[in-house]
Parts: sequence; structure tokens; C-alpha cells
Amino acid sequence: MDVLRLFGWALLKRWWALMSCAVFTFIGLYAVMFEKSNHWLIGASFSAAVLLFILAAFLAWNDEHKAKLDEMARNQQPDVALVWDWSEDQKKIKASDTEKIILIENRSDRYIYNVQIEPVKLSQQLAFDLINEIAPGKQHAALGRWNGKSSGQTNYLYFFANNEQAAVNNGWVFKKLQPQGLSDSFMKIPMRLTYESGGAKWQCDFEFIYDIGDESLFLKKSGQRLA
Repeated sequence: MDVLRLFGWALLKRWWALMSCAVFTFIGLYAVMFEKSNHWLIGASFSAAVLLFILAAFLAWNDEHKAKLDEMARNQQPDVALVWDWSEDQKKIKASDTEKIILIENRSDRYIYNVQIEPVKLSQQLAFDLINEIAPGKQHAALGRWNGKSSGQTNYLYFFANNEQAAVNNGWVFKKLQPQGLSDSFMKIPMRLTYESGGAKWQCDFEFIYDIGDESLFLKKSGQRLA
């Protein structure tokens, strides 16, 4: 009932605005110029009122439809991902001999703000700097810090290798079925990302499949609105 009442009120406002337009003035002038009868004038005015009512109904529906689409867009979580790759600058200088880094990729058409990867807690804590904003379609490197080191100068390898036993205790270390690469095991590390966009706060949960070398990747597990 509330929806019908709101639509009815919007329809009446639209119709009243259209009824106040110059259409009826032109009908009256036309009737005078061509000496139309009162019967014709009443019929033409009634027909115009009906057509304007239909137009008002469409405009009121269109306003409501646009409002719903805007609300859906605000409530739809922006597509944001954690990516294990080299940055664009690293690719330009062909730094493929270095370990890849963690990138936050905003794949949506909206800005995201206050972007934060929550700390990874093992024997040491891997904490990440807050990122103020990331523009649509852009990437931003995540800067991790642990034990006086940072991912800007030191590979993540040194954090995970030095905390492997704690990762084993957490059940994050798995043996490979067919050992390959530089290690016979890999880690599955739960990681959480939060950010703000569209007046809401959002959360994404990922699983970081970390293997020494270039075979690591992020898997997105879930996403939700927090507030």
C-alpha cells in the first residue's frame, strides 16, 4: 500500500505539472482560430488530459525505476580482487626475476576508499598499510610490514618461510601430490579485505594459495556488505 500511495502521489504531481503546460492554451487558440464548437473544445481538452495522464504515469514509473536502479547499484558490491602479480612499473622494467607482489585491483566502475587488508597473524604479524582510495579500473600495490621489514624491499617469502611452523599449526600447510617447483608443500592463507564505496562498507574473503615461486594465486571465497 505504501508503494501504491507513493506512486499515486508522484503520478499526481507529474500530471498536475503537465496539466499546467501550454497544451490547453494551444487547444483554445486553435478552437478560436478555426471556429471549433464547444463540444469539440471539451473533447479535445479531455483527450489531451488523458494523454497527459498516460505520459505522467510513464514519467512517474520511470522516476521510480531509475531510483530502484540507483539503489541496486549502491547495494551491489563493487568487484574488487586481490591479485598476485608484478606491478605495471615492475613489468615495464622487466623485473620478472623478483617475487610477485600483492595487488588490490578495483575492477568496478566506482571509487573505493579506506582499503585495508587485515593482518595475517602467525609467529610474527604481517600488517598492511591503509590505502586511501583506488580509482575505477586501477590497481594499487599492498605494502605489507613485519618484524621491521616491508614488502617494498623484502619478498613475502621471508615472512612465510620464517613463520612456516605457525602456519603448520594453523592447518595452512599442505603437501603437494606431485612435488614440483622449489618446495614440496604450499600454503592456504585466509585473507580479508575491507573497503568503503557508495556510502557502504564492504568485506571480501580470499584464500591465498602461496607457493614458493610464481605459481601463487588468490581465490575469492565470499563478499558481503558490513554497514
